[in-house]
Amino acid sequence: MSMTRFKFTDLHDDINVYAVTMPISLLYTGIDRWLLLGNITPGLYTDFNGFDRNDYRGTVYGMAFYRCMPNVDLALGVSYDCIFGDDAVYPLGGVIWCPGDKWQLRLLAPMPQIIYAPFEKLIFFVDARPTGNKWNIRPDGEEPDYDFKLESWRIGTGVEYELFRHVWLHCGGGIQMDRNYNVYNDDNKLLDADIDDTYFVRAGIVVR
Repeated sequence: MSMTRFKFTDLHDDINVYAVTMPISLLYTGIDRWLLLGNITPGLYTDFNGFDRNDYRGTVYGMAFYRCMPNVDLALGVSYDCIFGDDAVYPLGGVIWCPGDKWQLRLLAPMPQIIYAPFEKLIFFVDARPTGNKWNIRPDGEEPDYDFKLESWRIGTGVEYELFRHVWLHCGGGIQMDRNYNVYNDDNKLLDADIDDTYFVRAGIVVR
């Protein structure tokens, strides 16, 4: 579950939105040189001021990885998600190259990442990715409901350290850029605004 708070000067109230999701993943390695990965994530994207079918949404993606060289994997897939702001189908793909034991270049569109692991329990990374989303909200606490769409890109860096087996401490930061907020429904538009770039920091626990 995640909660995001938006503060506005030209709306009467600030907006709190929530995403409650349950990712379900499947990994298959039974074919020589191939790895198949699938995921479906049903979720609730809402401000909790009421519910209808528009508060529920699912995302899905599938990818196939082929090891063409001992240190190179080719990847191709497809996803249905709203990380660009709107629900859409978009391709996934690229190459994963390990030039050495400590480096991994995940040159996968639309989320490239460079990983450096100087020790078994320590990882540094740099990445870029779209970070849009969409929630169903009721600004006045009642009908009608609106779509709150966020479009954004994030460029960041961070570090992870393994505290215990499968439990990692994650710390990161960077810049959010090319941001746009849009609050609308079929009959009305409350907001359509480009927002200045901003910085972010985050910390948390990752179980893998």
